[in-house]
Amino acid sequence: MSLKNFHLRVNSDLELKVPSNKDAEAIIYCVNVSRARLEKYMIWADKTKTKEDALKFINSNEYQSVFDKDFPLCIWYKNNIVGIAGFNNGDKINKSLDLGYWISNEYTGIGIVTKVCKALINFAFSMTDVQAIYIKCEVTNTKSMAIAQKLDFEFVSQEKGGCYVKDGDAETVTYVLRKD
Repeated sequence: MSLKNFHLRVNSDLELKVPSNKDAEAIIYCVNVSRARLEKYMIWADKTKTKEDALKFINSNEYQSVFDKDFPLCIWYKNNIVGIAGFNNGDKINKSLDLGYWISNEYTGIGIVTKVCKALINFAFSMTDVQAIYIKCEVTNTKSMAIAQKLDFEFVSQEKGGCYVKDGDAETVTYVLRKD
């Protein structure tokens, strides 16, 4: 089943949609206004600078399954793209996914990411056979860790490496939420 037209309404102001080519400029704008923060934790941010870079990202995803290598969705808030959230590192055998997200600096701190993550979790646990969802982030990324904690993810481990931090030695913190 193809999910190329996937759309998830979170509330009256917030929804998630598969990115299309027409979204490339809005995505690059969000990256550009958030570049310093994104480049600290996202290895791709340094290489995502033009509309063509955004188009390459958009067209690299297949949307055949939530277990695809990447299943990113545009976060739409009040009819504007404000970031990306979705699943990656799907594991069909263990029925697990990683949940990833980033949001434009202009929209941090107002609960968007928490609401989006709740909606994605509810979708994954109710509409797929996913049994576990992980959030993995760099130990100094306290905002990302706070999302995991707000959503009642359980701490699993902290280990050297495993993620990216610019100008430093990365240390990954892993959290899990299991289907009841």
